[in-house]
Amino acid sequence: MTNTRFLSLISVSAICLTTMAAPAWAQAADEQASEAPASEEIIVTGVSRATNRLDTSISVSALNAGSIAAVSPRGTSEIFRQLPGIRSESSGGGGNSNISVRGLPMLTGGGQFVSLQEDGLPVLLFGDHNFAPADGFIKTDTTLARIESVRGGSSSTLTTNGNGAIINLISRTGEQEGGSILLSKGIDFNDSRVDLEYGSALAEDLYFHVGGHYQIGGDVRDTGFNAVNGGKFRASITKKFTSGFLRVFAQVIDKKDATFMPQPVRITEVPGSVAAVTAGATNYGRVLGTLTNSLPGLDAANQTLHGGNLIGFPVLDGSGNLISTDLRQGIHTKGRSFGGEFEFEPAEGLTISNKMRYTDFSGRFIAPFTHAVDTATNTLARVGGTSASFFNGPNAGQAVTNASLTGLTGNNLITEIALFDTELNDMGNFANDLRVTKSFALEGGEIVATAGYFVMSQNFEQRWHWGRLLTSTEGNPSIINVPGVTEAGVYTYNGAFGACCNILWDMTAKVDAVYGGLNATFGDLSLDGSLRRETMRYDGFAQFNSARNVDVNRDGTIGPAETGVPISDPATRGNIGGALSGTAYSIGANYRATGDLALFARYSKGLTWNFDRQFGAFSGGQITQPGLLRNTTKQFEAGLKWRESMDSIPGRLELYLTYFHGEANLRNFSITNNQATGNIVKADGVEMEANWRTGNFNLFGNATWTNARNVTDFSVPARSGLVPRRQADWIYNIGASYTFIDRLTLGAAVNGTSETFVDFENRFVQPAFNVVTAYVSFDVTDRMTLAVNANNLFDTTGFTEGDESRLFDTDGNGAYDTSIGRSITGRTISASLRYSF
Repeated sequence: MTNTRFLSLISVSAICLTTMAAPAWAQAADEQASEAPASEEIIVTGVSRATNRLDTSISVSALNAGSIAAVSPRGTSEIFRQLPGIRSESSGGGGNSNISVRGLPMLTGGGQFVSLQEDGLPVLLFGDHNFAPADGFIKTDTTLARIESVRGGSSSTLTTNGNGAIINLISRTGEQEGGSILLSKGIDFNDSRVDLEYGSALAEDLYFHVGGHYQIGGDVRDTGFNAVNGGKFRASITKKFTSGFLRVFAQVIDKKDATFMPQPVRITEVPGSVAAVTAGATNYGRVLGTLTNSLPGLDAANQTLHGGNLIGFPVLDGSGNLISTDLRQGIHTKGRSFGGEFEFEPAEGLTISNKMRYTDFSGRFIAPFTHAVDTATNTLARVGGTSASFFNGPNAGQAVTNASLTGLTGNNLITEIALFDTELNDMGNFANDLRVTKSFALEGGEIVATAGYFVMSQNFEQRWHWGRLLTSTEGNPSIINVPGVTEAGVYTYNGAFGACCNILWDMTAKVDAVYGGLNATFGDLSLDGSLRRETMRYDGFAQFNSARNVDVNRDGTIGPAETGVPISDPATRGNIGGALSGTAYSIGANYRATGDLALFARYSKGLTWNFDRQFGAFSGGQITQPGLLRNTTKQFEAGLKWRESMDSIPGRLELYLTYFHGEANLRNFSITNNQATGNIVKADGVEMEANWRTGNFNLFGNATWTNARNVTDFSVPARSGLVPRRQADWIYNIGASYTFIDRLTLGAAVNGTSETFVDFENRFVQPAFNVVTAYVSFDVTDRMTLAVNANNLFDTTGFTEGDESRLFDTDGNGAYDTSIGRSITGRTISASLRYSF
């Protein structure tokens, strides 16, 4: 099979990446993709030029139709859970997911060491922006051809801020004529979606592709409104020449996706845990509680503190004007992109290529975050009130007490919400990657030299104005009013976390990088090395707030909620600016021992840049420690890639096994608990990936074992030697499918993780869990397929994120019984119908 033909088959098969209905037509695509093993895929990510998977010394994978279909992904980050070595905490809904890569544990949120890319260029320059993680700006649909991922290795030198991993989403181009219409509908939840795409030739060597999707509903957690609303449109046109090609594209996104934050959950009660936490470092490493299950009245997997009663909550903008927060916006992504790429060969063995993209990103981020939770009695004592009542909802005006709350909601708890309302005024960027490759023939081998120049600028203009309110602790909660403390349900305008927030950020970062590499091939042996010299320049300012008394409702008096209101204050403005440089390198070797077996090893040193997260504690004036912007990593890996199709094993078996060692020197800052972090982390482990196909049966899976330690903690030395928070010993994904009578396919997969620690102190545990997905699809005709799929079939509650700074003893017995956590989404079942033409 030619490479061109195989790539076209992958393009067809991987369309099942569409968010809502992957299984609907995976079986037919799998039949086509089965003509060639995954090891013969031509990889274009993290390499100097396209190459066979068995001929490169990097850990690289491409997602296929079967494995994705078995997972029934409900969002982009759920797809990433199927990649070996990637821990994707896909509990945030339409974005705001935490993504880490083997060997490099995460300190805060987002994807600090992961470069999420579309067609070879980063979606955002940084993977862990506050309120703007890159996954929220990616909307997958049937215009997507496939996903490739590289872990470690050349990701240190062939991209910026991705020395842990590159995850590259590659679009369809229309070179293969055809299209599809995909209709999806939620069975046990409110959701409707349509995907359309078509590509064809306009003339000889001139072809196009257009497509996109629109979705409304997406209510996987009973938000009480359409949690998802909007879509995407993408178009490209490609002209092929004798010695290359030219492609231009445009894309428009306007979509609202609800995002879910940590909310109240129960924890096991360990006697004396309150005193043990107070004792501090002497109890590090002692388990004092485990996140266990949902609260009565608030199912962590299927409900949320979103609700219609919170829509229109009043906050103040940066100028002190009254505006309303609309929860229905969620993560509202508005993007307009255009760009292009070319590749041509002006002389034999010389290739020049360039990729360019300009994107105008803006939008909003709105979500309720639990700042505190306690009984009605304790809450009133803490805020200084003597009585409370429901401000809105079905029980408006009724008194709020421990007893009344228990009778109405099943628990006696009041939640204090920090309502994150962040305007993403400008998250736009420009990226360009120019590359020149020259091959030199030698006796018995070949040398390929590569030189490139990468430049990317990233804007970061956000306005934070966060509301503060008290609510019942239930799905679709009601706002609670406390006379003398709150006013019309408002508990201090913009007063989330007390003195925060009414902040303006206006910054720009730019990275210039020159890179080069050599690849020498002598028979079955391949040696390569690459070097990258990078400079980051940043400038701008941050303007914080000061407390004022403001007559918001203009009634001539200062009410309780109008006292000490945070207002953006020019006197707090501090300038930000500077430049830093760093060097990364990677060397590797690959030996193809036989046609079916390759051995490889690689060592890499990389760096990533912190940007807005580093300035979390900034309070005016100049930044005096710019060196804290840089994180460095060292990674070693060695392994084998093997496929077997001899008579000794029925069918075809593929196995990829990698040992890895990672070391990272890290700095970061978390805004939700106001903690600066600084660590040296070391990790060793093994990454495994396998696929076995025989007849109509396919078994696939991957697993990663990691032994990680926080070797040195610069922030709190007593935490040295502990396990990094949210670092699992095991993550895994195993699935299988079988096709009957060439039309009916059944498939299932299980994705899981071992237990992890909520905190840096290793005191509170998130239990191990696994999620089962299943699907059935039937080819009604050769062009039409009907499918039903279930995500999280057994309605598992699995926690991916907690907060050790928010612990509560609600019954006063000296043991913590309540905290906050973010759970994966519960069971959802959908149906889909696809017609191809």
